[in-house]
Amino acid sequence: MEQSGKVRVHSPVGTAVVLWRDGPESADHRHHVEWTVDEDILWGRNTQAAALAEPGLWQERDHVVLRGRLALHDDDVATLEVCGAHVMFDVAAPLPEGSDGAWVEIRVETDSVALCSFEI
Repeated sequence: MEQSGKVRVHSPVGTAVVLWRDGPESADHRHHVEWTVDEDILWGRNTQAAALAEPGLWQERDHVVLRGRLALHDDDVATLEVCGAHVMFDVAAPLPEGSDGAWVEIRVETDSVALCSFEI
């Protein structure tokens, strides 16, 4: 998919600026969206235990921070549940024991986070 620019995404748990993968004519409307993050989970680098056990989304300079519950799956794949949305990540290195089901914060570069709309 071709990226068409950046948009500010508004969710019940915060806002952030991310890439928009649909056409610019649809960017100003409400959508159900699919999240794509092109960074792996690296514990201690971009991922850490969360101080708060509640979902969150916010911007920190050129990074997007996602806070949610981590679920580990087979084949070094994990999902982060953030307010009902499930964001898939590859796991680049072993995670600490007890990570499955834990509240974590993942900080990724803004340009590695993209949204596209979908129909329910």
